[in-house]
Amino acid sequence: MMTQEFDKILDFSTGNVLVYNFICNNIIESSNGGGIMPFIGDGLTEFTFGDSKSFIEDVIKLLNGALSDTQRKNVQEKKKKNGFIEALDELINILGGKYGEDVINKHLEEFYSDRKIDQYALENQAISLVPLLNCGDSVTANFDRVLEYAYELAGINPSIATPYNCNALNNKLRSNAEVANKALLFKIHGDIISNATERIITKSAFEENYKNNSMFMQSITKWIQKYKLFFIGVDLLKDKYLREVLQRTKSEGSIHYAIVGCKNDDELKRELKNKLAELNIMPIIYDIDKPISVEIILHKILIDTKNERILKTSNRGEYYYKYSEHDLVGREIEIEKLEDFLNSKSKYTFDFSWWMLWGKDVAGKSKLSYEFARKYAITWDWYMIGPGQIDDFIDKQTSINKRNRKLFIIFDDFDCYIGGISRVFNFIKKVKRYCIKIRILFIVRDYKTSEIWEVATDKERKDEFRVILLRSAYSGPREICQLSINDIKEICYQYIWYRKRNLGLNDLSEEELLSIDDELNEFVRKQMSEDKSLLLLCSLEKALNLILRNISGSDEYAGDNDIINKVMRYILTDGEGNLNNPNVNILEIDKRKDYRKEQAQKLMVKYDKEKEYNKEYYNSEYETESFIFDIEKE
Repeated sequence: MMTQEFDKILDFSTGNVLVYNFICNNIIESSNGGGIMPFIGDGLTEFTFGDSKSFIEDVIKLLNGALSDTQRKNVQEKKKKNGFIEALDELINILGGKYGEDVINKHLEEFYSDRKIDQYALENQAISLVPLLNCGDSVTANFDRVLEYAYELAGINPSIATPYNCNALNNKLRSNAEVANKALLFKIHGDIISNATERIITKSAFEENYKNNSMFMQSITKWIQKYKLFFIGVDLLKDKYLREVLQRTKSEGSIHYAIVGCKNDDELKRELKNKLAELNIMPIIYDIDKPISVEIILHKILIDTKNERILKTSNRGEYYYKYSEHDLVGREIEIEKLEDFLNSKSKYTFDFSWWMLWGKDVAGKSKLSYEFARKYAITWDWYMIGPGQIDDFIDKQTSINKRNRKLFIIFDDFDCYIGGISRVFNFIKKVKRYCIKIRILFIVRDYKTSEIWEVATDKERKDEFRVILLRSAYSGPREICQLSINDIKEICYQYIWYRKRNLGLNDLSEEELLSIDDELNEFVRKQMSEDKSLLLLCSLEKALNLILRNISGSDEYAGDNDIINKVMRYILTDGEGNLNNPNVNILEIDKRKDYRKEQAQKLMVKYDKEKEYNKEYYNSEYETESFIFDIEKE
């Protein structure tokens, strides 16, 4: 069985696995609140604003010739050695007292404006998982409002506390009944939308607020004493004031945790651990060149601590491709082609190419595309957009004027989009001036029924959109077929291994896992021979059923037809499970959101008659010839 990506992260530094277990155990033991408290730094909002250094560089750039070489060097040195606040204070002093503070505050409001927050990008970032931790409570040193948008995405409306408005915090600490069960976000340096006088940005303001007996220090000390802080995206070695607070409040046995990046150098890792140990912080150290590690760690924590919210944020719970964690297998050729698609220069007039993946429902098109993007497109602005989101996505992206973007967009279930290919290409024309590269990946069930096919094969058309379509095509559409029996079994084993703690099988051995191989092999082979369209999901459910029966002694045996029935019903009802549930009227769901609803009524009838979900759902044959033409020959 191949090593999971998560296991590779834990293996990156000795002690990672122990710290990870400490964090999970602490969360489980304090499941009613308390315990772990996420403390979020600007490392989790880089995808929107860059890091704090970006702000300093932006101010220097705008001041242009107004700064001497010495002044510029001083600011940059302070940022490098002492962090954001020291550099900010140097800029304020250069600009001049109150005037300098007012100018910097104004630029903070512009730089960290909500206009820059891309909600569709946020969905694919580690910060989207933060509100799911610790009953939604969290702390941040950030001025921006990315966390607030993450809460909105999770369906949570938190109370907000700041150093100058601690009522919500104090009520929470006193376990006030009205707020005890409401999530709280504590913004310890203030908020970008609050009054500028209520932000801590100058050295004097920091020293005043962080002094021993200030109200702010009393509040933050109580907060730290009640919880174990979990630092994510925080540069702990450069935040002087935070280090002082931790030194001041640490006591025997008080431990905090962190996720921190480091180069793959044993000496650097050892040095980092020793410096953090002085602050009573135990880190999980990941390869700083693999930033996706933070998201993977947070996701695994949520899975292993049986966090219910993570499944509720997805239409299909754990079956949804974003949450059914397993590494890609059997897709090496497709991954190689996708890498070439991203990185090879377009033949079109500007660097824009499109491509198409097609194949049966639940063949793995979305999973392949999503996992490829998150692991291989880390230097791109990438998105996975469903048909019901496309219009809103296009409108919002057009208003985001970030320069030098590398834009990679995956339009999932595009054959269900009713807006037309011309709307997509009009969007490309509008945003191209901000982009150095644009790649569009269309995912469809049948390319020969798509509008793209119609436009490409209509030789009577000579309009602009057909010209763009034909000249910017990367290659002919690629069919994504079902995986082999061995590939499907490997995914099943990875899936169970990834969730073994969640399943109550923490001591599961690899030998025990493979003990179900013969029965699972027979199930997959039988389903494959009968052309079952939900093959992978049914195989996952079968594997879970077998392992729980064999290892934990579960008596909830399910026959093959029961498993197929359960998976089909779960998929069609967006995770509600039973088609006969009176609270789920799946026929009223907008087909743009999920094309499977088109088949719901027929399948309900079939199951009422106890008929199998069979190949009648898919009965057409496909040809695989390319529809990409040389327009000049036409």
